[in-house]
Amino acid sequence: MFVQIVKFKLKPDSSRELFLDLTDQMVAWLKRKDGFIAYELYEGSELWSDRISWSDQSFAQNGLKEF
Repeated sequence: MFVQIVKFKLKPDSSRELFLDLTDQMVAWLKRKDGFIAYELYEGSELWSDRISWSDQSFAQNGLKEF
């Protein structure tokens, strides 16, 4: 298994609700990708992080290219 973990902040003028809607769209897209296993999103007090699990690194690289 290959796991990608990213920590980030939303821009100050960003809408949390719009971000979550876009994340739902991304997850729907990910579910159609070969090798995709799971997606998790975490909201902290200052940072967000997400975790994408793939069956191996080649699927992760292909998903990143297509994204």
